[in-house]
Amino acid sequence: MNELFYILLWVVSILLVISGLDDIMIDLMYWFNRWKYARNLPDMDDVTSVDENSIALVICAWREYKVIGRTLTYALSRMKYSNYTIFVGIYPNDTKTLEVVKRIAQKNNRVVICVNSKDGPTTKADNLNQVYNSINRFETDNQHKFDIVLIHDSEDFIHPLSLKLYNFMLMYQGIDAVQIPVVPIKDNRGKFIHRTYCDAFAEVHSKDLIVRQALKVFIPFAGTGMAFKRDIFKILEHDNAQVFNEANLTEDYELGLRLSKMG
Repeated sequence: MNELFYILLWVVSILLVISGLDDIMIDLMYWFNRWKYARNLPDMDDVTSVDENSIALVICAWREYKVIGRTLTYALSRMKYSNYTIFVGIYPNDTKTLEVVKRIAQKNNRVVICVNSKDGPTTKADNLNQVYNSINRFETDNQHKFDIVLIHDSEDFIHPLSLKLYNFMLMYQGIDAVQIPVVPIKDNRGKFIHRTYCDAFAEVHSKDLIVRQALKVFIPFAGTGMAFKRDIFKILEHDNAQVFNEANLTEDYELGLRLSKMG
């Protein structure tokens, strides 16, 4: 029995070393490229000085009544940007979330409620498609064209200057899509697992974006903190039955792959 455990120990150790080699490569490539990446970041004076283009900010919600009010209130009060509209996708059977968003929308006309045609929950891709249809109707009804479509999650603290950054990179640097690093916010619950996961996610996501950009491979979107030129969605709408693939639970990852294949 001891010999069996001894063999298993060696097998597991070897497998751990092999599985860690790709992590070492990511770390090495990150440290090699991070200085070049930092040098190429846009100057904040340039970011904040250009004209603001119109942004459609999309937030999907299912039973998010505990956090959606905070998210919207924080964004509306802190955003260093004026030319945007928030579209919130809600399900008709999620009355608590609907009531919270209604109260905010009544006070601020920047918030547009998009009620899904189906009871929830469906997939996030379905909710995103429904909100996208609402954006199309909004543009037609108001004779207004958005220049950027930005997607965030219902619990996000949206950085006050992030819309300025998206605006500059997409409309003035000729970039088609932007994914910013997502940094989880720690709280006092689950200090061991929760905080370890937060640190690991923030580290891996930041490094992964820089390494992938250096290798010129496709960037998998994170489902939040991702912005696109409006024209990109028009192309997707024309070439696909759905802008977001409702048959895929990782529609954000797939969207990065689809855009990469489109060039």
